[in-house]
Amino acid sequence: MTDHRRWSWMLVSCAFVGTLLTGWAVAQQPAGSAPKAQRPPAAVMQVEAVDPKLDALLKEWERNTAGIKMLHGEHFRREYNDVFQVEKQSEGMFYFEAPDKGRIDMKGTPPAKGAVSRKKDPTTGKAYRLEAGMDQIWICNGKQIVVVDQPQKQFERMDIPPEMQGNNIIRSPLPFLFGMKADDAKRRFQMNLAKDEPGYWVIDVVPRSKADAQNYSQARVYLDKEKYVPFAVRLIDPSGSGSTEYLFDREKLKINNPGLKQFLFKTDPFNPNLSSYKEIQAPNAGVQPASNQVPASSKSASTRPGSTAPQKAPTTQRPPTAPPPQRR
Repeated sequence: MTDHRRWSWMLVSCAFVGTLLTGWAVAQQPAGSAPKAQRPPAAVMQVEAVDPKLDALLKEWERNTAGIKMLHGEHFRREYNDVFQVEKQSEGMFYFEAPDKGRIDMKGTPPAKGAVSRKKDPTTGKAYRLEAGMDQIWICNGKQIVVVDQPQKQFERMDIPPEMQGNNIIRSPLPFLFGMKADDAKRRFQMNLAKDEPGYWVIDVVPRSKADAQNYSQARVYLDKEKYVPFAVRLIDPSGSGSTEYLFDREKLKINNPGLKQFLFKTDPFNPNLSSYKEIQAPNAGVQPASNQVPASSKSASTRPGSTAPQKAPTTQRPPTAPPPQRR
């Protein structure tokens, strides 16, 4: 696996939550600067016409989120492994600064007594096993990706290629989560307005290019009609063997509050002091898609040698039709 591919998975994982809530915010050029010349595409991609209602929605999403420069909130995350039939849960906070800085703190959430996973084996009807997710911090400081394993007191990091830094982060994997103009989004993704419900829209997203499809096969976004920010997102692994749900507390979302960073972190949240942590080498292979990201330093009980958990052939998952994901 190439360095760029390894970086792709790390970027998807570490910056996903902190940046997706900016919607399609426009990446602005600094005042007075000329746009960089871009190499023309080898061929013009023919894109079918978009539903006028969706087209208007994308433009309004772009307009409403263009002014978001800082974002803070709380999230709840579910990871589903369909091979071992495990659901892992974690929660925490995220913080984002435009154009390319993001941080998400996650703490594994032990299942409540008597709790049962909503996801079941389609053949046997048996519920997935519930487990706490990993305690981690994912950071994108614009130049590097850092994944911190707090229990093990160690971290991994990888440089972001210069051509992907700054406003060019929109050319990275999952660009619709980092901010993209509506016209660019339509060229890169096949999108469908799946539902128009009171208070929210549901948008299905499928990557058009092979490069984007390496990171996820499809996504479902639940978009708030008032704030134009997603309150739930589901990603499906390219292999179809797992998925990830992110749920956000809309009531606790803070937009463009410059005093929060100092209050929450005391120091720079994107460049924490890791002098007491051990740096480990990022793996050269075996990096899983975003929904099943596992650092080299840790192994899940469901993947340890000798595990008796049933192994099933991966099956392609489709986003549910309704209702949106809810935290129990």
